[in-house]
Amino acid sequence: MDSDPDDPVNSPPDDPDAGESLELNWGETPRSGSAGSYFAAVAAASGEGLVIGGSAKGTIDFGNAINTTAGSSATAALLVSYDSDGDANWAFQESGSADYSNFAAVATDSSGNIYALVRIKTTSTWNFGNGITVSGLVSGNHGAVVKFNASGTAQWSYVPTTAPDRYEFYDIAVADGTIYIAGIQRGNGEFTYGSGVTAQATVDGRNHALVLTLDATNGTAQDAATTTASLWDSVFEGIGVDADGNVYAAGNMTGTGTYSFAGNPSDIDVSGSTSTNFNTLIVSFDSNLDARWAKSVDNLGAGGSAEFFGLAVGSNAVYAVGSFQGTANGFGNGVSYASQSDNDEGIVVAYDHNGTTQWVSGLISAANDPEIYYIDAATDSGGVYVGGYFLGNSTSTATATFGTGVGVESSFESEMALVVKYDLDGTAVAAQGASGESSDAYSYAEGIAIGSDGQLYAAGAVTDDVPVTIGGTTFAGASASGANGLVISFNP
Repeated sequence: MDSDPDDPVNSPPDDPDAGESLELNWGETPRSGSAGSYFAAVAAASGEGLVIGGSAKGTIDFGNAINTTAGSSATAALLVSYDSDGDANWAFQESGSADYSNFAAVATDSSGNIYALVRIKTTSTWNFGNGITVSGLVSGNHGAVVKFNASGTAQWSYVPTTAPDRYEFYDIAVADGTIYIAGIQRGNGEFTYGSGVTAQATVDGRNHALVLTLDATNGTAQDAATTTASLWDSVFEGIGVDADGNVYAAGNMTGTGTYSFAGNPSDIDVSGSTSTNFNTLIVSFDSNLDARWAKSVDNLGAGGSAEFFGLAVGSNAVYAVGSFQGTANGFGNGVSYASQSDNDEGIVVAYDHNGTTQWVSGLISAANDPEIYYIDAATDSGGVYVGGYFLGNSTSTATATFGTGVGVESSFESEMALVVKYDLDGTAVAAQGASGESSDAYSYAEGIAIGSDGQLYAAGAVTDDVPVTIGGTTFAGASASGANGLVISFNP
């Protein structure tokens, strides 16, 4: 790895005992594509390699003689398969609609099948090839699921049967023949997700956190769960499942009222602690989607805000990631956290599978108010890996320290991709942050996954053709007037 000893962002720590280097193996952006692309999600392939979900406009060249072309000028949903060396295997781009679509999340099973959440906005029809289409149900953001085989050929699609209002799907997981979806449904009407599978919340005009399960073989709806009582808005943005079939969904809720989820034998309640901003929300369900436990942040100070954007499920714990702003607060079991910056800062909260808080980690120190968001997470026996982005300070250089000798810095108020590794006890052991030469440089790490060969993959974007350096390697997009998809492999 090329490194600059004067650059603390892209160089390994001077003290080898202070951290472990997230060494960059390779990185890829499209070779050409003037209209732009964005990589929103990543999943490990069943063998070596990975699958990217996102969107693109126009014609995109991914190298290795792999190209896609959208059927209109609209942003169209995109899948790309790469091998473990970063060479494109195949790519698919939706081509049947003149309206927006985006693969916002992807998951894979042991047979190589790919399950993609597609975000749509109208009642148009989208064509995914092989005779598989999706027709929108409502105006405004909503979603569908499309299953592809390992070669990128569509197998089936799913949309709810009826939707009296808007709904959205944010994250997807698959295990033991079942698909798990996190999202929202809006209003107090009854949503029909399939034969005999309905969900209805109680408050009109509000978003209600949703978990939906489908049969992975044919897309048939199996079960759904939402709030049975709520105050204002709630959402699930991340989802995962453990080896026993227990489901974990993380997101946020607003207000200090009680939110309830149907359990067995009784409902499970959770309450927020700030009336004006977001409160973290994590709920565990059993395999029948009966709530087991629910947790939020305690004693969130005046003006404070905390929310989860994603999670990863390990063999002994579940790790929820998001952002936090406020004074010293509790997450239960005597575990608390105090902000080091006046802006949002990324946090990881570990719970055991029974809901007992184990630890919370974020910054140990900061200077000149960096702003940090943790968006997605992955975990294995080696640690917890977090992807997101950070912003600096245009007045003076902002620094963020996650652990001894582990940190990033920036002198620009533009988003920069960030990957942080924690050990399983919550100690930050390595970080890689992007750097740019001007405030026109932007980059993001929206999705993160661990490959079967142990490589750590981060997917996101760089904007325009302004150079961004990550891990000693410089990347610049092919499009000078939009986002350009970016995928990076690290040796964790």
